[in-house]
Amino acid sequence: MPSWKIHVIFNLIFLIPVILYYFRTEIFQNLILIFILIFLNILTSVIPDLDTPKSNVRKYFSFVLTFFIIIIFYLLNFEINFRTTVALIFLFLIIRFFPTKHRGVTHEFSFCVILSFIINVILWLIFRFSIFDFCFYYLVILWGFVSHIILDGITK
Repeated sequence: MPSWKIHVIFNLIFLIPVILYYFRTEIFQNLILIFILIFLNILTSVIPDLDTPKSNVRKYFSFVLTFFIIIIFYLLNFEINFRTTVALIFLFLIIRFFPTKHRGVTHEFSFCVILSFIINVILWLIFRFSIFDFCFYYLVILWGFVSHIILDGITK
C-alpha cells in the first residue's frame, strides 16, 4: 500500500500541467482559486485512506476538515454558536474514531463521484463560477480520488 506522499506525488504529476494549461492566460488573476483547487485535489487524493484507523491521514484530516467547515461557515455568513460548535466537535470525533474497514466505502468510485460533487457545489456557492468552470473544477477534484484508486489498483 503506497504512502500518502506517493499518492500526492502521483496525483500532482498529472494535475499541475492541466491546471497550468487551463489557467495559462490568467494564472496571476486566479492564484487563490488555483491554490484552493490544488489543495482540494491533494486532500481528495488522500481521503480514501480515511478508512485506515491508525493512519496519519485520518488523524490530521479530522482537524483539516473541521477547520475547512468553519471557514465555509464564515464565508457563507452562517452563525457559529454553541449548537454548531457541538456539531463540529461531534463531526471531528466521528471522522477520527469511527470504525471502518480498509479499502471499503471510501475506495468506491460512487463515493468519489458524490463527494467530489458536494465539494464542488460548496466551491460554487463561494465563487459563483460558470458551468464550464464547474465541470473543470469537478474533474480536478475527482482526479484526486481517481488517482488514489488507480495507484492502489496498480500496487495491490
